[in-house]
Amino acid sequence: MREELDASVIEMYRLFPRFITAMVGYANYLIENERPQEVATVFKEKWDLSQIYPERKTFSKLEAAIYYAIMCRYLVAVDDIDRADLYASAILKKDLLYVPKQTLVKITMRELCNAKIGKLKGMGF
Repeated sequence: MREELDASVIEMYRLFPRFITAMVGYANYLIENERPQEVATVFKEKWDLSQIYPERKTFSKLEAAIYYAIMCRYLVAVDDIDRADLYASAILKKDLLYVPKQTLVKITMRELCNAKIGKLKGMGF
């Protein structure tokens, strides 16, 4: 079952590499498979939706939520907690935490909290 899902995610990204859902799905696949260093290339080293899609002026809440979530998740995976915080703040400020049918945001926020706790423990707190 997992292999079929992974194959679908990879195929969707192969067919539609500029579609935000395909990009996020593939980036999530990379993180889950301990290859987070490859995520930046999925987004062509762009750190904002308006850089990825300069022709667009607006984005849906779902698009913003999944993009901010995957970027936060990626930064946690590569141990860049401070930059991950920026994306988490955007999720909170734009009221994207409870976008319907969206679990990636919740997973991301939990992982960021766990990473912060780990850093604090490592500092002796």
